[in-house]
Amino acid sequence: ILKKIEQFAQEVHALAVEKGWWDKKRPIEDTFVMLHCELSEAIEEYRNGHGLTEIYYSEDGKPEGVPIELADVVIRALDAAMEYGDYVFTPINTHKNYASFGAFVEALHEDTVSTKCGVYLFKTSGIKNYGYSVLLAHVKQWFDANGMDLWRVCRMKHEYNKTRPYRHGGKRL
Repeated sequence: ILKKIEQFAQEVHALAVEKGWWDKKRPIEDTFVMLHCELSEAIEEYRNGHGLTEIYYSEDGKPEGVPIELADVVIRALDAAMEYGDYVFTPINTHKNYASFGAFVEALHEDTVSTKCGVYLFKTSGIKNYGYSVLLAHVKQWFDANGMDLWRVCRMKHEYNKTRPYRHGGKRL
């Protein structure tokens, strides 16, 4: 499975490059703040009354919902891993229980910060970054606990992303 994760990460990164998201060198902080944004979007989906496992489609066919936003976190993390080249994908067993969905998302925010710190460690001392594996393991655990296939949902969102225009929405980050 680790080889499949790396292959998918390479696909994701190639698409991000093709769509213009790496045209200019950008600060690491800009990359990782977008993971935080995706986590916030997952919370907003939940706050707006959508179920934790609900996937729905907007009028233009875009998949939406909590699982889609969590898949976006994974997609962005895989993209970052390929861009910075600091990653180690390794199986990590995790059996955390969270008091609420909010507590789970807060833990993912912490994982995101740890992963960003790992980028700095790699740049300054060459130490490979296991943060991506921890983040992926926690998201995968949540998907498994909710009877969903993380990689199927990531693939669904990635396929949609292929249909989007260059730097869709004219966004800065």
